[in-house]
Amino acid sequence: MKNIVLIASVALLFVACQLQDPSKQNGDLPAGVQEGTVNEVLQTNNYTYLNVSINDNKFWLAGPKTEASMGDVFYYTEDMKMKDFQSKELNRTFDQIIFVNKLSKNLDDFKQTTPNKSKHEANIKTNKQDINIQKVDGNVTIADLYANKSTFENKTIIVKGVVTKYNAGIMGKNWIHLQDGTENDGKFDLAVTTLAQSKVGDTLTLEGKISLNKDFGYGYKYDILLEDATTK
Repeated sequence: MKNIVLIASVALLFVACQLQDPSKQNGDLPAGVQEGTVNEVLQTNNYTYLNVSINDNKFWLAGPKTEASMGDVFYYTEDMKMKDFQSKELNRTFDQIIFVNKLSKNLDDFKQTTPNKSKHEANIKTNKQDINIQKVDGNVTIADLYANKSTFENKTIIVKGVVTKYNAGIMGKNWIHLQDGTENDGKFDLAVTTLAQSKVGDTLTLEGKISLNKDFGYGYKYDILLEDATTK
């Protein structure tokens, strides 16, 4: 009799654990996609901040600006977690927040989502665009940077290129991906941090300091990063 009671108890515990496991409840979601119900919405110029619930867990997301209301169900792919993140626009510090690249009420938007072996590559990989920036004396091309990166470490340089990706207000800075049409060994994209505002398609001349092998955690590691750049 005791054995029967023990087996029944274990079975009930196993069922309870399955019900509490979000991955079990969201088994029909594509790999890497999460589902959350909105509790609160905060809007800024560039981002939508959502307090969402998954089961009994509540947390904040920040993603591309979108229409949202309390009770909406959103799907998203996790990008980068940040602790003690300060939003100047909201004048608020979040103990922890998850920045997401993709945020949608429509699950079909994620049907083709395929998990990437490298989270870093999934987050920052960009495609080479048809860009041709004429080299100016005193400027450094992206091809030069990658070909001689150790030479430029901790040096202040000037680059000119076209903005191919722009994310504002992350860790108190704006993050830019720049291309100038040159490449070295398949490397054609330069990551930049700056306080300057821009948008995709802008042509910028930037001056900043080169850092190598910069690791911010959560998969964000850059072979080359132009830091604290200013426009010229």
